[in-house]
Amino acid sequence: MRFLPIIILPFLCSCNPDKSDHTLSVSVGQIALQTAPGLKKEVVTTLLEGKKLKDLGEVSHFESVITFGYNPIQSPWIKVESSSGKQGWVFAGALKPNGEFEPWLQQKRLQCYFGKALTARVESFPDKVSALTDEEHCALSYRQIRGMRDTMLFLLKHRAEPEGQVTYDWMANLVPGLVYQRSLTGDAPDMFFDYGHWLKTATKSTGDADDAFFKFNCMIFPMDSVESPFPVWKFQMSATESASQLGTGVHVKVLDQIDQLLSASPIFKPELLATKDAILDDILDKNTQFWQTKDLILQELDSILVKTPACLNTKESSALKVRRVMLEAAENNGVRIGLRSGEMSEQ
Repeated sequence: MRFLPIIILPFLCSCNPDKSDHTLSVSVGQIALQTAPGLKKEVVTTLLEGKKLKDLGEVSHFESVITFGYNPIQSPWIKVESSSGKQGWVFAGALKPNGEFEPWLQQKRLQCYFGKALTARVESFPDKVSALTDEEHCALSYRQIRGMRDTMLFLLKHRAEPEGQVTYDWMANLVPGLVYQRSLTGDAPDMFFDYGHWLKTATKSTGDADDAFFKFNCMIFPMDSVESPFPVWKFQMSATESASQLGTGVHVKVLDQIDQLLSASPIFKPELLATKDAILDDILDKNTQFWQTKDLILQELDSILVKTPACLNTKESSALKVRRVMLEAAENNGVRIGLRSGEMSEQ
């Protein structure tokens, strides 16, 4: 379950602004042309409403929030040139392009946060996904978008905002097949794969491996088919805390599905093995706490060990055997089990 509303991302608007037209105009009563981006910088001149400007293509590396009347606007700063030849920086939210404002501002924000090269790659994704032809093409596009998503979130997490807190709600229109979610801690946002969306896309391509892979992921996230920090093998207890559902049979089921998918096709092998690793981490991690009772937990572990899944190697099987011994004496090994019943065993 989630604690904040989810917004399913649509494709980027196909009517992108005409990038060959660099003409802008001031859309508010007046705004300052400055020597540098940011609040309270040296003013070159004051620009009145309707003043024509030329976009010089440079964007600040941060956004500011300025209130016009009662309307606060968040946007980056861009470098422009006036009709009289004066150059400087102006707040992008106070300008109007010849084309539509929102796609234009979205592009400026992308450049602000991610640079021009990354922006071009993000803007190309809708066309790539809509043009998928076969299962291998689908796998490649999925990996490209996953890599891009991870890069974007890494950059957002490690950036500094020199002019205070900003919101990231504008990211709700970035990449097809992803879901945007505000951060529960006020930090960088999250973006999760919408596997229901990807399954619909995969059914339009040739081959069955992509259909099976995304159906598998819909099973892992059964509530709404949207990726989250709480897959089916975890019981969510709070916004950040969970317990393993080992003992319900779901671990066996997931491992069995991985074997079947790998046997049918190797196309999604890296992703399937990553899921296998996540299942093992859920069982083996020393910090894992367990929702089910000891009897149920040991019963499912025995099911895994009796018929060892093909995706597990010898070292992983040995680690599960050692873990079983620890769980059998959970009260002596500091392992919390039986959270569901309230009769928790721990050191």
